[in-house]
Amino acid sequence: MVQIVGNRSDFVENGSKMRIWLGAWLGFGIWLGARLGFEIWLEARLGAAQIWRACGSLVFFLGRVGYSAEISDGECGPPRAPIDLIFAPLSSLHNAVYSADGTEVLSPIVLSNATPYKTFLELVPNNTLPDDFTRALKYSDYSSATTKINLAVDKLPQFQCCKLNHPDAGPQHVGTIHIGSESMEEIDLACQDAVNGVPSRRPVIEMTIPSVLDKTISPPGKHVINLFVQYTPYKPSDGSWGDSAYRESFAQKCFSLIEEYAPGFSSSIIGYDMLTPPDLEREIGLTGGNIFHGAMGLDSLFLMRPVKGWSSYRTPLQGLYLCGSGTHPGGGVMGAPGRNAAHVVLQDVEKP
Repeated sequence: MVQIVGNRSDFVENGSKMRIWLGAWLGFGIWLGARLGFEIWLEARLGAAQIWRACGSLVFFLGRVGYSAEISDGECGPPRAPIDLIFAPLSSLHNAVYSADGTEVLSPIVLSNATPYKTFLELVPNNTLPDDFTRALKYSDYSSATTKINLAVDKLPQFQCCKLNHPDAGPQHVGTIHIGSESMEEIDLACQDAVNGVPSRRPVIEMTIPSVLDKTISPPGKHVINLFVQYTPYKPSDGSWGDSAYRESFAQKCFSLIEEYAPGFSSSIIGYDMLTPPDLEREIGLTGGNIFHGAMGLDSLFLMRPVKGWSSYRTPLQGLYLCGSGTHPGGGVMGAPGRNAAHVVLQDVEKP
């Protein structure tokens, strides 16, 4: 969540080239927002909740909880290697999970937080699922249009719209900052570029600066900046994300756009790392690079998520459940799919 001190009007001029939006999703990670013309404005509020050290600390904490927990068959610990295969059911009582290093883990219950596509079409053996279920998963929409850029900088961006001339962090650095989204028409143009197969000429950029709140993630005087960039097709028609020059060109396009709002930004960059949709798929296992484990259009929500007939977190394989964003209610850092899946598992375990 976003935390910000003060009111937007305190530091943003009317008619300026930058607006600081809180919670403005703008089709966050999907095509739907720009297509339907959603625009969400939420006013700044004092004391909004924020996860200390961002989402990574939440994952670390949950891992520690799992590692220390004891279950009837032994200890539940973090995986020592990537999962290669989920075989369910191995017997009437156990499913087997095999990791890349050959480790076998037996359990009556297996919950998968991987995407539905990866779970059933990559980790589960062939010919173990109903044809209609497999077909529905195979033709589900996993398209993505987002790229993540993480930067290290030697100074905070100084936004032209802010009447401040000091280098220290201010309220304008604490919230979520949207750049390149002056109007719905501009957002629509950025989206249409990607629909036509090319990265947006003027991308829609969401900037956060977590080191302003967490001093432990960067050296004194330096900062970490995260950019969430739209729209970038998985397979651009005018080049390849595998081409280093093509990647660099797009990154510089993003930095130049930010430069319009914060002069001197490009020269402050110490280094950066960019994750395009294929990178997100390869490195994190997000099918198609979709951060929500699948599109969140009206045909992929509620009773249709992940596919028709299987919205209850149960799967055609006894003992195997889905608990990730590919299930209801979908993506976002909220934990609802996992909570709901846990309740379903407990109900099934308690059945006579």
